[in-house]
Amino acid sequence: MVRRSRFSLAPQRGLISVIDKQQCRQITDYSAKDSRINSRKLRKHDGSNMDGAAITAAALKHQGVEYMFGVVGFPVIEVGMAAQAHGIKYIGCRNEQAAAYAAQAMGYLTGKPVALLVVSGPGILHAIGGLANATVNCWPVVCIGGTADVDLENRGAFQEWSQQESVRNSCKHVSRPTSLHTIPAHIEKAVRCAMYGRPGAVYVDLPGNLVLTSTEEEISFPEPVPLPPPVSIPPIAEIEKAINTLKNAKKPLVIVGKGAAWSERGATQVQQFLTKSKLPWLATPGGKGVASDLHPRFIGQARMRQLVILALFVSTASSLPFIGSVQSVRVTGKVTCNGEPAENIKVKLYEKEILLDKLLDERSTDAKGSFTLAGNKKELTAIDPHVNIYHKCNYKGVCYKKLKIKIPKSFISEGETAERTFDIGELNLAGSFSGESTDCLN
Repeated sequence: MVRRSRFSLAPQRGLISVIDKQQCRQITDYSAKDSRINSRKLRKHDGSNMDGAAITAAALKHQGVEYMFGVVGFPVIEVGMAAQAHGIKYIGCRNEQAAAYAAQAMGYLTGKPVALLVVSGPGILHAIGGLANATVNCWPVVCIGGTADVDLENRGAFQEWSQQESVRNSCKHVSRPTSLHTIPAHIEKAVRCAMYGRPGAVYVDLPGNLVLTSTEEEISFPEPVPLPPPVSIPPIAEIEKAINTLKNAKKPLVIVGKGAAWSERGATQVQQFLTKSKLPWLATPGGKGVASDLHPRFIGQARMRQLVILALFVSTASSLPFIGSVQSVRVTGKVTCNGEPAENIKVKLYEKEILLDKLLDERSTDAKGSFTLAGNKKELTAIDPHVNIYHKCNYKGVCYKKLKIKIPKSFISEGETAERTFDIGELNLAGSFSGESTDCLN
């Protein structure tokens, strides 16, 4: 037997703690003291009705949810009260965005799923920024959003909005239960998606008609999601490749990120690695605290205002673990001055960097004015090489004339040895060239 509850509250937002406890029992007729929760089924001890709010709260509690943040109002105020009755700690906030940030922080700190309760329309819209931030930062949040009754959709219901479409790009998983008996399954899948793989935010759309609808039938609950989630192990070949890369690196730099902090044993293993390898390291803001700042090989924290310093480290490091690929280039050519071979002309091969270009090779032309340069570099993106030619052909100044020639991307090869050679041909340095400049520090 299924029927709609005769009890309802005015659609006002406020703290649940001010509501009379007797009213809470009247709505759910269910408390943590009277609960009969086992691994599979849940039923009222006295055979009385359970409404959607009680089922939602019981499902969250059954899946290990201990905290709920939110702003209550129509149609989820009963869910908030039922959550308190089931022993879930409710923290009321003044705005849904603040509640979303608080919920994700609690999920990150505890390593457990945390619920976020919001009302329909503007409530869920205010929370979207926090949900997106949680997904990007891998912080688990299970958002329960109230929405209009199903039979009132597209009929101007109170604060009606296309909520599932609005949150889909900000959440890992979005769903809506269609009956009281499907609520526990939706909660179980939401918790699993929020915690497993790459953690993030999930959303369960809860229609108002389900919140107040009650049933005397027995409700089946899925098994609790095993936590902590299983550890993902990379292929052995990839691990061996990373180890060989580190062994062959001349100046490796370790960057400790947030993933090490989130992993259950990541911090301990990273500390052991840093101690045994004796490699220099720094931490991103999310990775701070994985290892002590007093560590003898710690070289500073990577912050936005320190990107210049970080760029210098990256440009001088021959290897960043697991990042980038080795790219190579080779160039040849011949230079003359007034028709005669230009001997002992300094020629350099550079890779363009953010601040200081990196020298890949350097030569002087032979008696025929010919030269060949080659070099390689490990980069995240395609390298941007160029050749600088320094000369005094028909020039009486103190410094040198500098001619810069860019190497086309099509002549860049993967690996330590270039597969193609870029031939710049024969250049008469007595001529005028676009972009030619003067250099005194070559």
